[in-house]
Amino acid sequence: MCGRYYLTLSPERLQQLFLTETLAAFSPNTNITPLSPVPVVVRHRMGLAQWGLRPDYLQNDDNALAAKLKNARSETILEKQTFAELWRKGRRCLVPADGFYEWPEVKVKGQAPYKINVPHQECVAFAGLWTRKDDRVSFTILTQAAVGKLAEIHSRMPVAFLPGQANDWFDASSEDALDMIRGKSITHGWYAEMIEGIPGIVKKEKRPDMMPGLFGNS
Repeated sequence: MCGRYYLTLSPERLQQLFLTETLAAFSPNTNITPLSPVPVVVRHRMGLAQWGLRPDYLQNDDNALAAKLKNARSETILEKQTFAELWRKGRRCLVPADGFYEWPEVKVKGQAPYKINVPHQECVAFAGLWTRKDDRVSFTILTQAAVGKLAEIHSRMPVAFLPGQANDWFDASSEDALDMIRGKSITHGWYAEMIEGIPGIVKKEKRPDMMPGLFGNS
């Protein structure tokens, strides 16, 4: 699962890494939570989108369900109508992140979270699906079965790529994109460190400042 992550790189650095034509105005955040407006990359464009998918059938004020749709299992995206339609339309996105936080799946009172990243990689890109309702762009992060040492913490982990794989992700056919998830996502090199608590709580905006058509009209 991916319920918290962090991003400390500047918009300018993200633009360099992902070779985008646009910038997203945001501040470094060491505690990104569902419903937060965060940078998302779609091909050569970068903009703010709300974490937590808002399908057409979702009421605008239903934040609880949107938060629950923060993740989508990559193994079953073609079986769930909400995600399958976006997948068929090619609504793939990448979510820049330094790393993410995870709590042990076996709950223990007072259990500390783990801070997880890939050492010597300043940024990874979580695979996601995006949609637009009215003027609000939202997204979900794809997950897969955890591997290696991460599986000792939790059974799920985000599907992640390196920024240099962005073109491959966006240019791939639906079938090839599934193959990328299965064989080319980052499954090794993750480092997990137990921490006392998540630093820095940044106040969330009530609504991200979206630009209609930022990710095109498809």
